[in-house]
Amino acid sequence: MANTTFTDAGGTTRSNKSSGAGTDGDPRIQEHKETSAAAILSALADPATQTTLALLLTELQGKADTAETQVVDGSGVTQPVSAASLPLPASASTAANQTTANTSLSAIETAVELIDDAIAAHDAAYPGKVMVIGGDDGVNTHRLKMDTSGNVKIILPADAATQTTLACLLTELQGKADTAEAQVVDGSGVTQPVSAAALPLPSGAATAAAQATLLTELQGKADTAEAQVVDGSAVTQPVSVAAPATIYNGKTAVTTATTRVVLAASQAITSGVTIKAEATNTGIIYVGNATVAAANGFELAAGEHMFLEVANLNTVNIDASVSTDGVSYIAT
Repeated sequence: MANTTFTDAGGTTRSNKSSGAGTDGDPRIQEHKETSAAAILSALADPATQTTLALLLTELQGKADTAETQVVDGSGVTQPVSAASLPLPASASTAANQTTANTSLSAIETAVELIDDAIAAHDAAYPGKVMVIGGDDGVNTHRLKMDTSGNVKIILPADAATQTTLACLLTELQGKADTAEAQVVDGSGVTQPVSAAALPLPSGAATAAAQATLLTELQGKADTAEAQVVDGSAVTQPVSVAAPATIYNGKTAVTTATTRVVLAASQAITSGVTIKAEATNTGIIYVGNATVAAANGFELAAGEHMFLEVANLNTVNIDASVSTDGVSYIAT
């Protein structure tokens, strides 16, 4: 036999030596071939024969027979199995309870049959009619009344509307809906004429004549050539603005930065003053009242200007962020 190779559990390739002595790494397993059935059987310690296999089959078939008691636990001892000895739940239905229920159902069935018989007997005695049930008025129970034709009789109240009275009411309403018919519009029960021409006007309502007079007056007021009343005196006032007679102008500088100065000495004016920061300034001018400073003043950069409507030049103060920066002004 030639050498054969195989892989051991560690993944190493090994050889099965065909001759010589084997080693742990390369063992030698000698080949042996047995062709005799008798010799193979004799080598087995307890071989099964056809006879022993047939006996085993017979035993297994017997075990499968449902009539034979089987081992059902691990004790190795055959246990009896009986449904009759199994305990029932606490509320399980028993044969006795089923008998009681069947008795009750039988009684119900008998009662239903009696009712059916009674209805059938009534139908036979009164063909074409049905059994009716009455009602109650809160005190007594009353059955419904029927006429000879089998119709239910209904007793109407004394003032109940009938088909005749409803027909009369419909005719009256159709007449009232006729627009040519005068309608009652007050509580007198007498038909009243309705005319917009006759409706009274409120005490202060405008009439056509008053509106025409007002229109003429408004058209006259709109004429720009007409003098208008401009105060509450009801007397026409002239509107005229006199030209200032004197012009006041000058320049003022802030000697020390952050130390405000008055724009000019006291001088009454009528048309306000225009103030302009000098074009040569290198800082910011602050304009305001007697408390003006960088934190609250109106800022003017070089070349910017502003107008103030004041009555006197000495009410205006200026400050500067840079010493010697100043403003020029003109007023009337």
